[in-house]
Amino acid sequence: MPSNASPHEWSPAFDGNSAVIYAVDRNLRLTHTNFAWDQFACENGAPELAGDRIHGVCLMDVISEVLRPFYEERYRRVTTEQQEQWHVFECSSPEAYRRIHMRILPLTQGILMINSLVAESGFQQIVSNEPSCYVSESGIVTVCSHCRRVKNLLDKSRWDWVPSFFTHPPAKLSHGLCSVCTIYHYGLTGSR
Repeated sequence: MPSNASPHEWSPAFDGNSAVIYAVDRNLRLTHTNFAWDQFACENGAPELAGDRIHGVCLMDVISEVLRPFYEERYRRVTTEQQEQWHVFECSSPEAYRRIHMRILPLTQGILMINSLVAESGFQQIVSNEPSCYVSESGIVTVCSHCRRVKNLLDKSRWDWVPSFFTHPPAKLSHGLCSVCTIYHYGLTGSR
C-alpha cells in the first residue's frame, strides 16, 4: 500500500489481490470490486455482476431473508464497534465444492470484505439428481441459504446436493437453512 494511503480506505493494491475483495458504503451499497471479483463472476456464469455495473447495489438486497439478521449483526459490529468480523461459508458450484473465509473490516466510509478461498475440490458423491422429490405441490424448491443444498420433501430431515438446479434453476425458489447450517454456522436452533 502506498505510504500516503490510509489503511481505512480502498487501495489500488486490492485490485491485484487474488482474494475477492469489495467495499460497501455506510448504506451497504457496493462501491468497489477488485479484478478477482470480476473473474469469479465471469467464471461462474454471471458476467453481468462484473465491473462497475454492480456498483450501487445494496448487499442486503441480494442476501436471502433468512441470512439478513446474521449479516446485519456482523455489519453493525464492524461499523459501530470498529470490530473486525470473520465468517467461513460454502460457495459451491455444480462442479466444485468451495469453502470461503470472509473478513469484514471497517473503512472510514463503509466496510471492506475480503473473501479468501480456504478449500476447493470436486464433489465425491452426488446425492441426487432427481428433481421430483424436491418440488412442492405449488412448484417451490427450498434451498439452504448457506450450503445451497435442497430440502428433500420425501425425507424432511435430508437436504441434498442437486447440481441440476444450478445449471437449470427451478422457476420458484425459497430460501431456508438446513439444520446443520442453522446450528453450526449461525448458532440457532432448528431449521428454517
